[in-house]
Formats: sequence, structure tokens, C-alpha cells
Amino acid sequence: MSKQILKGRAIVDGEATGQLLCIRTPVSFLGMLNPSSGELKVEGVVLSIPGKVLAIPGTIGSTVAPYIIYQTRKLNTAPAAIISKNVDTYLASGCAVSKIPLVELKNEFDDLCRLSGSAVRVLPGGLIEVE
Repeated sequence: MSKQILKGRAIVDGEATGQLLCIRTPVSFLGMLNPSSGELKVEGVVLSIPGKVLAIPGTIGSTVAPYIIYQTRKLNTAPAAIISKNVDTYLASGCAVSKIPLVELKNEFDDLCRLSGSAVRVLPGGLIEVE
């Protein structure tokens, strides 16, 4: 199988590798994410995000989101990177202070989500390499 390369917009530039975990509903870091365990509860299903490349359509904003994202970094429960169809200032600032690569991927987000579970590399400049 050949590698697929997608080009997004780097919001927080960086490099990371992990298994792609795509969530199709907006995420609220306040209430849905347990920063101590790295467990994200989505529609009654508990998902583990540490070390994963988390793909989300966007967030349900909360002013404490950056702090919760930062907590995951300090507790070693953070995702390796985040890819989002829509990036807001809370997500961007949380990733920036936590040094978590963040890529905005608008047009090809649905295509990426079809590959959930695949190995993914987020590369500098907003490139996403899917195995």
C-alpha cells in the first residue's frame, strides 16, 4: 500500500507519529476529557488518546480548554498531535503552550477519517503522511 500525503495548514508546527483516531463529533475538553487518564468520552464510548494522532471536526469552546490540554501534556496523557477541520483560539492556544503539533485540514478531513486506525506522521509545514 502506498503512502498518502495530505496538506493542511500548520497552526502549531511540529512532528509527531501515532495511530490515527478520528472522532466525527466536536469535542469539549471540559467534561469529555479526563486529563489524568487521557480518556475521552464521546457519545458514551470511552476512547484512549495518549500518543494518538487525534482528528476532530472542531471543539465546543471553553476558556479552560487550553489548561486541560496543557494538563494532558504534564501528565503524559496528551495526544501526539491534533488534526482539526476547524481550529478555534482555545484549541490553538492549548496546543501552542503544550507543544502539541496542530494541523487544520479543511477539505480532506472526511477523507482522512476514512483511514482512522492507520499509522500517521504529522510533519512540519502541515503535511500529513498516512500509511
